[in-house]
Amino acid sequence: METITLTNTFTDDNRYNPCTQIAIGTSLDLERTISDTSANRSSLSLWFKREADAVIQLGTVDDCLQIAADGTLALVANGTKNSNFQKDSSDTITTAGEWHHLAWIKNKDNHTLYLNGIVCQTQTLDVAPNPATINEITSVGADAYVVHIHTYDRVLEATEVVADKMSQYNATLSFTDQYLSLIHI
Repeated sequence: METITLTNTFTDDNRYNPCTQIAIGTSLDLERTISDTSANRSSLSLWFKREADAVIQLGTVDDCLQIAADGTLALVANGTKNSNFQKDSSDTITTAGEWHHLAWIKNKDNHTLYLNGIVCQTQTLDVAPNPATINEITSVGADAYVVHIHTYDRVLEATEVVADKMSQYNATLSFTDQYLSLIHI
């Protein structure tokens, strides 16, 4: 696992204080030295929050994982939006103003996205960006915030995605979420 060290530029957040702010129309350079990355198997995870109307691009404008202003997720390759990752569920839509955990898993031509520990979908795409080579995150339309970025040179299993998510989760919030989920059972 590689933990990407970021300059924390924003300290007025009630959950992740400090975190890194990506101002509208700017890109965050992850300052990674990318070498010997697996073209077939890799994973990337991070926590993010976006303001209303923000579009977040993990990668370049032509090759990225895009979190659209409406909260949907899609892969863009060679300037073409190849796929939408979403089910008919609000669990796979990113809500503006809330923190979300995203894990992007590449296993050969299969791309799987997890949002908040829930698999959105797996799609087979011959041409798609590689999470191992993402070196910039851009925010368009409004500000976005990121924290706890990890990359892996292997495919994460579902249990590892949840473990990665929970490793940076505030203990009080974790207890509250678990308690509330038990009440709803």
